[in-house]
Amino acid sequence: MHERKLWIPYVLLLLVSIGFLWWYPLQVFQAIWGFSLSQGEFVGSNGQSQIFAFSIIGGIISLVLMTYWILRQEEKKVKYFPIALAVAYICTISITMWYEQVYANLWDYANHTMYWYNFYTNPPKLLQVIIDMSLLLAAYPWMSRANLKFVLWFTALIAVFFLLWYATGLGFPTTSSFAYFLNGASRISSQLGVAVTVTPSRLRRQEKLSPLT
Repeated sequence: MHERKLWIPYVLLLLVSIGFLWWYPLQVFQAIWGFSLSQGEFVGSNGQSQIFAFSIIGGIISLVLMTYWILRQEEKKVKYFPIALAVAYICTISITMWYEQVYANLWDYANHTMYWYNFYTNPPKLLQVIIDMSLLLAAYPWMSRANLKFVLWFTALIAVFFLLWYATGLGFPTTSSFAYFLNGASRISSQLGVAVTVTPSRLRRQEKLSPLT
């Protein structure tokens, strides 16, 4: 890895994650304390929001795969582990915010509500959303054009899950097993979609995108 590539995720971690990514682990930890069986589903609740088991599973999958694949690109050199883990952590949270924006808008459209507008459009929250979503660029030095087809496949798969979910009423996961499956499948697919952006490729030396300047 070139030194410039090393500093991109490192600086992002120091300057952005502490200030803008605090909400994700806090929400997860608060929800874990309230884990219980609810209507036959494994649900965590902190009294304000619910986090389902598949959300945590998807995050773990993304974190592990991205860390491993970045290390593979760096020939498994242990010294790159903190950077690989930091990038995986940042991108796992970032793709979660992307997912939430799609889900919230579909929910409003299906239920004729104003949740997204009321919750996300105030200036501080909107700034947080923009920054969180832009943090996918933390993985840019390891992204490859050769992986674009895999990203498109997962994007299409997510769209199918959302369309099926919407067509069946976009019910909350606890309302039916099918709604639970579609929510979980779409969320885990989104985490896999971001993970495959850094999958090692035989052609990555020739096709890798130029680093940010």
